[in-house]
Amino acid sequence: MTLIKWDEELNEIETTEEDEDWYDYNEKRWANAKTKDGSYWVWIPRYAYKITSCFHSNCSGYAGNIEIKFLKGITNETADGTKLEINIYYYGERDTSMRYLIHPSFTFGEEELAGFWVAKFEPSGSSDDINIVPNASSLRDMSIGHQFDAALNMKNNSKYGWNASEVDTHMMKNTEWGAVAYLSQSEYGANEEIWNNSYNGY
Repeated sequence: MTLIKWDEELNEIETTEEDEDWYDYNEKRWANAKTKDGSYWVWIPRYAYKITSCFHSNCSGYAGNIEIKFLKGITNETADGTKLEINIYYYGERDTSMRYLIHPSFTFGEEELAGFWVAKFEPSGSSDDINIVPNASSLRDMSIGHQFDAALNMKNNSKYGWNASEVDTHMMKNTEWGAVAYLSQSEYGANEEIWNNSYNGY
């Protein structure tokens, strides 16, 4: 993958991990990259979260507040040094209204993840040749099984330039969508309720 960022005029610039300006979550600039085919990806870093308002309650159109603590690598150590109580979830006793818990998307089977890459845009192209680019008609009218197979088959498509043994392409799981939505709603993203895309032009 080629790491990318944008300048003030929104010109795309290739960069490296050593570039301190590649991303800055405090400035709501997330880490972006492109694969060889020009598809765009966003890194979702490992974090713990706490819901400080509207936990399991109707907030009349307000989604509540989600606090995020980024974690170092695959550890439970926060990037800002805050001590966390990260334990198994027990509603009413050890839940996310009272304690920071690691988001479940950062555990994949027995493996702990430092984060994961997600598509920056809806998939376009065809089920045999998926692209992740802006301003393109999104794939639709596919069964769940067909979507699953199409995402899985991206792993062995040489156009992306990745080593198939080092990636696990798959249709987004509910927990992964949740991790993106929570981060998006937090102070590091929109800092407001995530909304449905009302655009109907595909």
